[in-house]
Amino acid sequence: MQDIVTSRPELEQLAGRLAGAEAIALDTEFLRERTYRAELCLLQIADPSGPLCVDPLALESLDMLVPALLGS
Repeated sequence: MQDIVTSRPELEQLAGRLAGAEAIALDTEFLRERTYRAELCLLQIADPSGPLCVDPLALESLDMLVPALLGS
């Protein structure tokens, strides 16, 4: 997997990787310029396998990460 996730197949691979992780670190970056609400621009995720970034602007949805992030 690349260091930055920009496609659905890469996101699916990440979701599978995170599903089995004992611990997950998550950091977010938002853009607040020219809008009244913050826009998610970057997810930085790490598990025991290492860190990587997710570009939410390049993806239609991040829904497949929800189960792993909720521990489901």
